[in-house]
Amino acid sequence: MGRKWKRRILLEAVFLAAAAGTGMSASAEQGADFPWMIRVNGEVYESDGEKSSVTARCGMMDGEISSEVEAGEVPVQNDQSNFGVGYGYQYLDGAIDVYMPEVDEGSWIRFVKADGEGTELFLADAPAFSLTDALSSRYDPFEVKSGNYTWNCAENGVMKGIQACGAAPLEEAEMEAAAKLKLPDYNRMDSVTYTFSTVVDPDVLTVSVWSAEAIGKTEEKAETEEVYEGEMPMLELEAGKVYLFQAEWLEEAFEERGFFGKADYVLVTE
Repeated sequence: MGRKWKRRILLEAVFLAAAAGTGMSASAEQGADFPWMIRVNGEVYESDGEKSSVTARCGMMDGEISSEVEAGEVPVQNDQSNFGVGYGYQYLDGAIDVYMPEVDEGSWIRFVKADGEGTELFLADAPAFSLTDALSSRYDPFEVKSGNYTWNCAENGVMKGIQACGAAPLEEAEMEAAAKLKLPDYNRMDSVTYTFSTVVDPDVLTVSVWSAEAIGKTEEKAETEEVYEGEMPMLELEAGKVYLFQAEWLEEAFEERGFFGKADYVLVTE
């Protein structure tokens, strides 16, 4: 991972037993040279086991850890950790507090944004992306995966290429498995603002939009098309539309990242 980390040892033998009794799982071992890490909304946060000093807080969680990687690895998906699943968390003071009832009778553990060293990501496949309602008081990202992409990466010194050939956008939108997002109704607003995020932002993002009436009409031209470079946009999504997100990670950044490729993502809004 680059540099090594030392965390305070707060766990006791009861840790795993308590996790089993709460529906949570924990894989961290005492004395390991790595920090606890979580990835939320595209950012990596880490902890040395320090308790949060916050005493007054609301009773609603902003999210929950739903998947995990091996201990000592860096999480690559949103709501993922390297120590277990089932943990609720809250955003506070630019950091994240994770509720870990196995630690010292129900402690909230403080996670701060990682400085980047040792958290570099290597992607062996096209990543999913998340759309998050910017107006919602609850963090509830909607994940969209690509079924049509080309990906190239160097793994263990060996170059490999992957190609997934999916359906055309307006054909995919017709499928039962198509990603469908029901937009909230905010006082009859014509559109809802969503943030776009991935574990590694693409260098170029092209967003094409059709009316849902065009579903199945593969030759229909998009109503609009916008191209974004660099910082990812805030998207104004409208109901009754088909969105095609074409993301590109440029080959010119291959030496730095170890991968490059293109991926298409289709979303139907309701």
